[in-house]
Amino acid sequence: MWRLRVVHSTGYAYKSAVTASFNEARLTPRSDSRQNVILNRVETIPATRSYRYVDYWGTAVTAFDLHAPHTELEVSGSSVVETEIAEKPEETVGWDDLRTEAVIDRFDEVLSPTHYTPHSKRIARVGQRIAKDHDPFEAVGRWRSGCAANSTTYRVPPACTPRAWMPCARVRVCARISRTCR
Repeated sequence: MWRLRVVHSTGYAYKSAVTASFNEARLTPRSDSRQNVILNRVETIPATRSYRYVDYWGTAVTAFDLHAPHTELEVSGSSVVETEIAEKPEETVGWDDLRTEAVIDRFDEVLSPTHYTPHSKRIARVGQRIAKDHDPFEAVGRWRSGCAANSTTYRVPPACTPRAWMPCARVRVCARISRTCR
């Protein structure tokens, strides 16, 4: 079991004072059978009143609005999460199953390269080496272990805007390995 502390901070600076802003933040991790959120807090500077709801996709949303003149808004979310080791699925799929048109079509949105997760020959080579001797479940586990061993802090490049960068970008890179492994 791992206990992780996750912090995400972002800020907005306006060219001139705004009198009102209406916001939603999706900074609360999901609790499920393999992950338990022990603590979660979303804070703003200047301070705001917030309320939470769960959206259509099951994501916890913190909504808040600010009705006072301000030139900056800082939003930060912090969470403590306990994760369990994944159990190996009863039914497994092979690399050939993952390369089918049906799978590629269904998951195209997360498998295709984007501006923030471009195609990388280096990552593809690493994926091919891992996939050579492991089934997909083991390969993803090895990839995740390598990511965790090499870094415990992930920083978003300064050029990324809060709405443009998605925390799942690393998952896309890892998922794309299964598409490029031959």
